[in-house]
Amino acid sequence: MNAKKHKLKIEKVQDYSTRESIIEISSSTFFKYGIHKVSMNDIAEKCGISKKTIYNYYESKHQLVEAILNYNIDEFEEHIKSIQEKSANANKELVLLFEYLIELYKEILPIFINDLKKSSINIYIERSKFLLYSFLLNNYERGLNEQIYKERDSIKNDIQVVVRIIQMLFSERNNEQSTKDCADIFFIREMLISYLSSRNVTQYISNESG
Repeated sequence: MNAKKHKLKIEKVQDYSTRESIIEISSSTFFKYGIHKVSMNDIAEKCGISKKTIYNYYESKHQLVEAILNYNIDEFEEHIKSIQEKSANANKELVLLFEYLIELYKEILPIFINDLKKSSINIYIERSKFLLYSFLLNNYERGLNEQIYKERDSIKNDIQVVVRIIQMLFSERNNEQSTKDCADIFFIREMLISYLSSRNVTQYISNESG
């Protein structure tokens, strides 16, 4: 490799590293403080670079937010695929999914989701809902094939309800308590496993209430 090609390769690596660093730091900052309260100056300061450098990669805050959404949705999709591949059975698959959702629940605060809902790029919320719905439907079909789930005539509607509840839990909660209390997510997991595996959901809720 000649010196010119070697230099170009180093520059590409550095460029990728800087871009990835901006995305990761921006993600955690927006997730914690929301879209509207965070400025490009804030991002530059947290990244330890100038605002001009950020604008070399992203022309606007809107473009940066779109980039972090694409990055995180792709990461979400890859992660749930890896859960499907490494899980021994459908029950284990659900447990691992909800462990991952709890990580996201602690990381992504309601202020970010609600800011996103009000923006012109809330399509990413719909994409995440679709990915979650598809995962749960595939999990149900896997559980049927493994003969550990019961057949449910209304499963598609039931899964849609579960997805809506999970979305509500992510967006309609107190920011200060978001990182501490995951009881609601645990409850949805246990309710879903119980519903798919043995007792019906109304019986489970009744037992929990009693």
